[in-house]
Amino acid sequence: MRICGRFFFCLLLPLMAACSGSSTSTSVVGPTTERCAVAVSAPAAPIGPGGGTGTISVDTARECQWSASAEATWLSIMSGATGQGTSTVPFSAAPNRSTSARRGTIAVNGQRAEITQEAATCSGSVSPATVNLGPAGDDDVQLTVTEQEFCAWTAVSRVSWISVTSGGNGTGNGEVRLNVAANTGPARTGSVDVAGREVVITQAAAPAQCTFSISPASLSTGAAGGTAAVTVTASPNCAWAAISEDPWIAVSSGATGVGGGTVTLQVSSNSGSARTGRVTIAGQTYTVTQAGAAASCSYSISPASASVDSAGASQTVSVTATNGCAWSAVSNVTWIVVTGAANGTGNGSVTLTVAPNAGGSRTGTVTIAGQTYSVTQSAAAPPQCTFTVAPESVPVAAAGGSPSVDVTTGSSCTWSVSTSTTWITFSGGSSRTGSGAVQLTVASNTGSARTGTVSIAGRTVSIEQAGAPAPSCSFSINPTSASPPAAGGSTTVAVTTTSGCTWTTTGAPSWITVTGGSGAGNGSVTLAVQANTGTARTATLTIAGQSFVVTQAAAGATCTYSINPTSASPPAAGGSTTVAVTATAGCAWTTTGAPTWITVTGGSGTGNGSVTLAVQANTGAARTATLTIAGQSFVVTQAAPPPACSYSINPTSASPTAAGGSTAVAVTTTAGCSWTTTGAPTWITVTGGSGTGNGSVTLAVQANTGAP
Repeated sequence: MRICGRFFFCLLLPLMAACSGSSTSTSVVGPTTERCAVAVSAPAAPIGPGGGTGTISVDTARECQWSASAEATWLSIMSGATGQGTSTVPFSAAPNRSTSARRGTIAVNGQRAEITQEAATCSGSVSPATVNLGPAGDDDVQLTVTEQEFCAWTAVSRVSWISVTSGGNGTGNGEVRLNVAANTGPARTGSVDVAGREVVITQAAAPAQCTFSISPASLSTGAAGGTAAVTVTASPNCAWAAISEDPWIAVSSGATGVGGGTVTLQVSSNSGSARTGRVTIAGQTYTVTQAGAAASCSYSISPASASVDSAGASQTVSVTATNGCAWSAVSNVTWIVVTGAANGTGNGSVTLTVAPNAGGSRTGTVTIAGQTYSVTQSAAAPPQCTFTVAPESVPVAAAGGSPSVDVTTGSSCTWSVSTSTTWITFSGGSSRTGSGAVQLTVASNTGSARTGTVSIAGRTVSIEQAGAPAPSCSFSINPTSASPPAAGGSTTVAVTTTSGCTWTTTGAPSWITVTGGSGAGNGSVTLAVQANTGTARTATLTIAGQSFVVTQAAAGATCTYSINPTSASPPAAGGSTTVAVTATAGCAWTTTGAPTWITVTGGSGTGNGSVTLAVQANTGAARTATLTIAGQSFVVTQAAPPPACSYSINPTSASPTAAGGSTAVAVTTTAGCSWTTTGAPTWITVTGGSGTGNGSVTLAVQANTGAP
């Protein structure tokens, strides 16, 4: 007989016949090892990083015994470590304190169930997350890192002006210290990566360096009162305000401004005693002193107006006033200056100077004894075609080069370039219009020194090229001249030459002491010039074969200055102008008053020199600027850009008969736009073939004696 359990293990119970008699017996064979095999299964989902519990499933025959044990320190059996038959084993997992996932096993009768636990995550914080600083910066900005004790982190700056001074890395909680450099420019924002989080640092811009001045700083006016103009000079982008501190002085215009500007004040008439008031303009104090009212004061001026041509002129205005009554004269525009007495009592006169006008017609006023004197000035005459070429003598090294010669003239003035010197060439065509530059190319010289010429805008420009240097030694000095004052002084001259080449210094007069006057290879010479007690004097020394000129001013010499030219009229496209400065030897000079659209090169010097003015292209209306070069006025007047030109013709075709005929074509275009007619064959005669603005062209077609 066979009895089978659920695992198909069968017990064989054979029936045995008794060898003698009728009795029987039964024997039981116990379960074998194979019949008690164990199958285990672990949870499908991993345990979270914070730890938790789960169960292992055990599957075996019901009569089979088993035991379970944890094979990882972070796993433990909660209960039921032993059992029989199919069952479950509960277990617990400790929190994972690592940023790596981990695996462990639980063994049941040699069969293992694998348990997986997720890695711990680092989710700390950084405080503060944003930092706002002033332009001075901070050398100890502190950041606090809050993180789990097993979490490692770093701190890295993303910009050059923020540096990590301590706490560049750590584990768990910690502190980071930063150094933020001072800001000398506009506001800026940077960041630091701390523990995987961005800390944003915003720094304010450096404060603007604003300076202010006013001119004039005070006003003395009569009891009648009047208006006054005050010029404000300020750094660009610097704001200012004008505030009256007395009710009888009103700011009628220019109460606020940015950069330079003008403030106009209105002083009320005074019916009482003399008084003094103040106006604060751009932080500066402007003082107004007003005379007291005189009995029965009356005022009149003669004439009351004037018309002045563009060249400017002086004007005299008579003042008639009651005896003892005070009055003043104040110009309300910058181009009219009160050059005579600006105030007086009783009858008198005022002298005015009207500056030359380089632009359109204009009208300005002067308040004299409370009366308005009006000046109308005509527009500047259109410029004539004059040409300035600079430089007119160009030195070139033996190796050749590409010197540039600047031509300054009116925007519509034409000129040409030509040369018969074979070793000098130029680009850009021979015909030019308006101001511009001629770029020359000088070939290298393998022989002795030579001179060539180029004709530019009717001027002869001399090109003086040095001869080829000796194959071994060549010399140069820097500087090549000195202009010490009458008090004397010391100058050091650098000598540059090939190593081993010897040189000397000769030609020094008794009033110049030479130190280090000879040598081999590179070196220097010091010239000590004694004080001059007589007239101006000049000496030419030879240093390393090069000429060095010393020009010393006379004792007590009076400095005189002149410039040439005194004005320039660049076209709208801009251009460059060189101004020659002639000054007494030893006398210093500077250049001031250049607006932002004019770049000054070589703007100061001692004795004779030159200044180069580069005028930017003009994209707006015509503009004028007055610079002061060596104390002399230099006026730059730049034209507005030409209008955009468009053209149309009517009719656009003609079909004359074989007998010929005449056709008139109307040209329509923008005022000031020029045009021409081209392409006419010999059998068509063109009349009026070019012009400016609207016009017409007449085409005379000859009779046709050939085939159609």
